[in-house]
Amino acid sequence: MGNENDSTQETFEKIVKFEKEVIKPIFPNAQFKSAWGNLMINVPPNSFNSKLYYRKLLENTNYEYDGDGKYIHYTTLIGLKLILESGFLRISEIGNISDEKELIFAASVFEDNPLFQFDPEKFKHLKENLFCLSLCQSNEATKHNQLMWEVYGNKGKGVIIELGLELNKQDPDFFLLGKIQYGEEGLKPIKDLKSLVEEFSNTH
Repeated sequence: MGNENDSTQETFEKIVKFEKEVIKPIFPNAQFKSAWGNLMINVPPNSFNSKLYYRKLLENTNYEYDGDGKYIHYTTLIGLKLILESGFLRISEIGNISDEKELIFAASVFEDNPLFQFDPEKFKHLKENLFCLSLCQSNEATKHNQLMWEVYGNKGKGVIIELGLELNKQDPDFFLLGKIQYGEEGLKPIKDLKSLVEEFSNTH
């Protein structure tokens, strides 16, 4: 029994070290949920399953949203008519939006190392069961973005809808509002996280 307790304690210490050396350099406010509780009695403690707390997770990172709660939505005249008639903004299945690399683009960082168990079929399933509302922060740059007008505003013949949203949740621990990162430069935090995981795996 003593050996089992020692082994469990050793694994818990490794979890704490993983959080400190791998997660916190990228997400300084990150904390695991009940990592200790996921170490089961009489089960060899060589792995654990946990999630990160949502509260303040994105603060002091590239993903932190610091806007004023105003957004714009590009759409066509037909799209505007449907929105006005229904009274609703439509959310889209990620698998059906125009950017085919959505979700896959960032996740593909992990596909070259079996340590991460990258599964394209699983991501395909996720894309079919995740939905999003396409919004931009409302500012002069986004309002006059030629690419956005071309792709989402019917080549300049559409409209933009400006929204002032107050997003309220009864349980803020299960809600995150973050800033999307684009392009290869936007992948840097994910690549850094991957490198830290690989280094930790090789040295512990």
